[in-house]
Amino acid sequence: MIRSRNSALSTRSAAQASSASRLIAAISRCSLLRSPSATVNAPTSLGDLEVTRNNQLVVGPTLQTTRDPHILAVGDCSSLALGREAKPLPPTAQVAHQQAAHLIRHLPTWVKGRDLPPFTFRDFGSLVSLGGYGAYGSLGKFGLFKGGFIQGRVAQLSHVLLYRSYQSQLHGFWRGGLIWLADTINSYVRPKFRFARD
Repeated sequence: MIRSRNSALSTRSAAQASSASRLIAAISRCSLLRSPSATVNAPTSLGDLEVTRNNQLVVGPTLQTTRDPHILAVGDCSSLALGREAKPLPPTAQVAHQQAAHLIRHLPTWVKGRDLPPFTFRDFGSLVSLGGYGAYGSLGKFGLFKGGFIQGRVAQLSHVLLYRSYQSQLHGFWRGGLIWLADTINSYVRPKFRFARD
């Protein structure tokens, strides 16, 4: 009984070790693909992987690269076209966030040997803030107002709420709240105009 139990444990630990090594290999191979969010270009040393003219890795619906299924790419460093004649998804925070959530949900089962399900993108629209001059937004295909357009104060408020929500997700609720409070205090304390010194 003890021997069978030990062999079951060693079989399980061997399976976990191979899964872990597969994940570590995928992470280490993907670590070179980190690109700053301000740019869309990935590093140029990607070997024989299929890339676009901006050096973005071409991925399939499962977010695996087309030439090596052990490499996953999301966000700015990936280029994903859903459908045969569709244009690639834009390199926006909305796309990257949905891709990351998809991988977080399905990566543990992939490491255990199951196939990744295809990624589906839900377009919730986009917002552009022009500082104090105004804001504009197009509403996506999902939600209450499908395909609408907003501008002015409603768009500015929507942009601020979206920005603060991403900040809270990135830094955590309390730190995000402190950043918001510091930004609010600074908007009152800082002078509106800066004078050049001679």
